[in-house]
Amino acid sequence: MKTDLRILAGIIAAAALAGGIHLSTRDGGQTEEKKAAPSASLLRSPGERLRTDWPAEDVFRRAFWRHPQADDKIVEAVRTESSGADGVSRWVWFMKIHPSAALLRDLRDPATFGLVATARPSALPEEISRPVWFPVARAGTGMEVLQHPTQPLTLQYHAEDNLLYASDHGRGFSKGYAD
Repeated sequence: MKTDLRILAGIIAAAALAGGIHLSTRDGGQTEEKKAAPSASLLRSPGERLRTDWPAEDVFRRAFWRHPQADDKIVEAVRTESSGADGVSRWVWFMKIHPSAALLRDLRDPATFGLVATARPSALPEEISRPVWFPVARAGTGMEVLQHPTQPLTLQYHAEDNLLYASDHGRGFSKGYAD
């Protein structure tokens, strides 16, 4: 009798394990483009650490080189930095904002960040995962897409909802040379 219970318990445990593996590896019919990380992430290189605990206002300030105004409503904001012994080596940020008229005006001005309208925005590199709430940048989605011609700064603006999605990524700053 005890042997039968052990066999039954083993079968149940194996079935539960197999079910868990199946659920964790299936993609639910989503294409690669629809998959996204819960928050922004970078693949960690050996010897590096990731920092993801940025307050939304700091993400905004580092992204736009200004503090958010009372009319700028940050809905979501994430920043990830990868760093090692030499300091920050890579960073990425994503934001979802109800922008003030002043912020939107300044971001649309090519003299501020060099952004221009584009119908073919460049995609994120493979080592960066966008958050689940951040849309894939593409034309034909009812959003105005602005991107820097040679840098990854990208904005997607949905005028009907006054909703701005913004993202950027890059490498860390080089250390200064000692005299």
